[in-house]
Amino acid sequence: MFDCAVTLSSGEEPRENVAESLSKIGIEQSTIFLSAAYTFLMQHSKLTGQNRAFVLSTVNRVLEHNQAPQDLDEQQALLIINLATQEMTLSKESDDWPQAACNVLVTLAKRSQFVGHVMEALLQKFPPGQTSSPHRYIILTLANVAEHNAIGFVPFLTDILSRVISVLPHIKTDIYRYAWAHALRSFCESVREYISASTVTKTECDDSGCNDDYAKNERTTRSQTCGEPKIVQKNYVDQMELAYEPVFSWLSAKDVKVRAEAANCIGELCLMISPKRLVDEMRRLIPILLNLHRKINTDQHLVTQGLCRFLESACADENCPLDAYLEDILNALFPLVYSVVEQTVASNISMRNQSEAFRCFHVAATRFADKIVYYLLHKMQNVQDSSKLGAINVLRHLLNSAGPYVEDKRSLVILGLKPMLLAGSEGLLSIRVKKAMCQLCVALADHEYIDVEGGNNVIIFLVKNLIVQEGET
Repeated sequence: MFDCAVTLSSGEEPRENVAESLSKIGIEQSTIFLSAAYTFLMQHSKLTGQNRAFVLSTVNRVLEHNQAPQDLDEQQALLIINLATQEMTLSKESDDWPQAACNVLVTLAKRSQFVGHVMEALLQKFPPGQTSSPHRYIILTLANVAEHNAIGFVPFLTDILSRVISVLPHIKTDIYRYAWAHALRSFCESVREYISASTVTKTECDDSGCNDDYAKNERTTRSQTCGEPKIVQKNYVDQMELAYEPVFSWLSAKDVKVRAEAANCIGELCLMISPKRLVDEMRRLIPILLNLHRKINTDQHLVTQGLCRFLESACADENCPLDAYLEDILNALFPLVYSVVEQTVASNISMRNQSEAFRCFHVAATRFADKIVYYLLHKMQNVQDSSKLGAINVLRHLLNSAGPYVEDKRSLVILGLKPMLLAGSEGLLSIRVKKAMCQLCVALADHEYIDVEGGNNVIIFLVKNLIVQEGET
């Protein structure tokens, strides 16, 4: 059947039918199928990259379906891991071939019993002490493993970073800079996920009773692997600070995608480096991030996400002198929240960009709630509807998501909204602004803001706008 499949043209229905049949066989007889696939690739060294990708993709389908421990023995897993690693590093990087091999390794790495074998195979292709980068798909596979199995990945991170740090200053091509920026971001995220998992593992086990043997083994592995959270984070401070400088230099790369991914990576690194280093970096980092945010359009959501992570780090430290930069950051983000993006009329990237902008305001409010509220109330006084809408949207978001940080500002919020509420009651606002204000008023009522002095203006506004007045457009 493999011989039949590789003679058919890619994309044709018969080839897909063969792939489907092979997958069904593999799901029912996984040991026989995986042995046949391994033997076929080993015996047909002159197959095109496209055909090798086809076989690897079929293998991955079977592995994704058969997730139970008994579906794959360790010896066969090692053969598949070594095969996929070899296929990936011998391939041309622009083909689907290395991506198919990468997918196989990531699927196996999702299982706790195989992640160690996958990591060892990848690190064999990335020996310590070298200054040249390994194959690009080794980097991307490490990133994917970090994203899909943080618990299995993080124990290898100190070793990985020790190899990465010697390589980063020597990365000269944009394609590798992008790969490393993406990978380092994933590494940082995996540490945070690992820390989060370490705090819930015992609770999960206690709640479930750990009756299922497989689940019990998974949780045991997690609890043995996860250390004390603060110690874990501190373990990587020195290495992440060494990685910071090369990545920072990539913010001025020629390729826009590299600059955007580097900005996102820098944001994650800000959560990993020491508070003192963050303070030292602020004077040069913030202007560059804001300049990138203004100039980049296609991948702006990556820069917005980087800004959000930076804010998380800065707002977590009361001694971090962020005050002087706060308004500039808010002004850069504010145009993204003028109107709520609807899924039917906007791309997923636009929605992500706006979601990250809202999250930035949320994070800033955890430390600067007073300043954020004053900022938004000031924006509502602007004659332009877009500014009013943006401020209304953010305030509603904060009421619903950052309640504990703004709930003691109830009197300030109601007093500041009074001019808008009165103007709406008298028919002086546009329909779009009235609609947004109605949604805000519902949130105000839901969070008991109408109980403070002046809260009756919220009720009056809602009652007077139950129907559109004659002559309004």
